Amino acid sequence: MLRVWVCLVTLGLLPTAAFAAEIKKINEKSGAVLIDEGKETGFMKGKKVCIYDGEKKVACGKVVKAANKKALVRVSKKKIDLLKTGFVVSLVDEDTKAEPKKEAAAAVVSPYTMSITLNVHFLPMTPSGYSQLEYVPSASGNTSFWNSDGTASSILIPPGFGLEFEMIKWRLLIGARYGKFPSWSQNNTNAFSNANLVMNTSITATDLGVYLDYIYYKRWHIDFAAGLDIDMTSLTMNATQTDSSGATAGIDAYDATSSLTTFSLRLPFIYKYAFGHFGLSLALDLLVPLYAAGPNQSVSVAPDVSGATVGTSATTGTIVSPDDSIDLLNSLNQKKSSFAADIVFGVFFQF
Repeated sequence: MLRVWVCLVTLGLLPTAAFAAEIKKINEKSGAVLIDEGKETGFMKGKKVCIYDGEKKVACGKVVKAANKKALVRVSKKKIDLLKTGFVVSLVDEDTKAEPKKEAAAAVVSPYTMSITLNVHFLPMTPSGYSQLEYVPSASGNTSFWNSDGTASSILIPPGFGLEFEMIKWRLLIGARYGKFPSWSQNNTNAFSNANLVMNTSITATDLGVYLDYIYYKRWHIDFAAGLDIDMTSLTMNATQTDSSGATAGIDAYDATSSLTTFSLRLPFIYKYAFGHFGLSLALDLLVPLYAAGPNQSVSVAPDVSGATVGTSATTGTIVSPDDSIDLLNSLNQKKSSFAADIVFGVFFQF
């Protein structure tokens, strides 16, 4: 049996320590519930108690039978359908009976001290993004060798996964998540004057986030919180020149890496449904990116990429110039987003 010893302080309303119990069984026909505390912690026959779901008072009743470590509480049959196992049962101080409506729900503390949640994350908008690139010849009128074919800013398929710890007494949440951006690949057969040459461009990226939240309000099974999110995105880009005729070997034309760390304000809204030690959660986390550190970038360019049309000239030759590295990194355009959102499904265990 889980024994819970919680000291309840209610700004002077409860001058002495009280104890909280937990509903273990419910008999709807008789209007009675079995709790896991008894005479040893003050749940004596005739004592008045109230039952809470979180901080919301659901019903009140009296202890009708008590043993040393368990007791039977009778409640109104109109209220019995509202009760569930795991709800907290607290003794009512006799000095406050004259004003029952002013009993402070805050006097009730969860019988648990910590919870661990395994989360699945879907981010339709991430704290940072980058451009998905296609290699194009400068002779087509572009000022860059790279053309953006959209912005990667979501982790949807596959979803990300995370682990979260809640220190219930202090209302603190500490968590981490990890996910991958959808992979990107593009083949351009028109990049070179030699029709057999193809430029294959691919980008892969990962996202790691850590966060700290404070739950400032609880209502209707919903935790309202605010906190800090630190999101670290790393990407790797590769462009390979291949020859479909087999006349020349493939060349790793470009290799680049880029990473960005984004600091965001978090505003999570977390719905929780618990049944004893276990429960389910659904959350919507809104993020407002405030500052980005980076990007930290590196790039290498092969010196013998051949067959490209350079500038307005039809001459075939090297595409390498002192500006190629800067051109690529600028085109990747990794930067913080203006807004982000995270939809989170979780399974938790509290103890």
